[in-house]
Amino acid sequence: MIRYIVYIFVFTIIFTGCECIPGIDTPKDIQPENGAKIAIFHFASSYNSISVSQKGYTIADNLGFASHTPIYKDAFIGYSNLKITESSSKNTIYNGIYTFEQGKHYSLYFFECNRAKVQQVQDSIYKGASFVRILNMYPNESYYTVNLTGKITNIRLHCGDMTELYEIGKDEVLTISDADSNPMHSAEIKYLPNQIQNMVILNKQNSGLTVENYSIEF
Repeated sequence: MIRYIVYIFVFTIIFTGCECIPGIDTPKDIQPENGAKIAIFHFASSYNSISVSQKGYTIADNLGFASHTPIYKDAFIGYSNLKITESSSKNTIYNGIYTFEQGKHYSLYFFECNRAKVQQVQDSIYKGASFVRILNMYPNESYYTVNLTGKITNIRLHCGDMTELYEIGKDEVLTISDADSNPMHSAEIKYLPNQIQNMVILNKQNSGLTVENYSIEF
């Protein structure tokens, strides 16, 4: 009789003790809150589209070649890895360790100069200001010389090089020349508050040198 009672007691625990409480959902994804901000740029032509994740959280998904996130995305603070995968195959292209500080803004550039590379920089920005950065993402052995009125004079940019982030207080003129001093591009950079204008030298769709503006709003 005692053994029979024990069996009933164990059976009751097994089939009633594991009931789920209705109305309580277990979160499947942990998302960053009140952390850092990051913008992603994809300039590596060997990869049609990429995805970027941190601690299993997807920051950017299916980001096509010669595109970017036009606004800053949330990122976890602290010391953690950033993983870049090819969107179609899910193969890992890059896995690196970075430190992110709370309230800081960052830009991450994925590009190719003989091989795939990643460069991350911190963007020191504030509301109401307008900023510009010039980058050479053209995969060749030469360099380009850039000038920005009032800010830059004859700076040489090889593949993968970029200028610092410059604040502009009015419209400025950007000129780009090749290694033989031949003019290649000239454009007016507009004063646009609350934006970073990334002026990027690249070879888009194998059509030769182009210079395009990849802006971030903040």
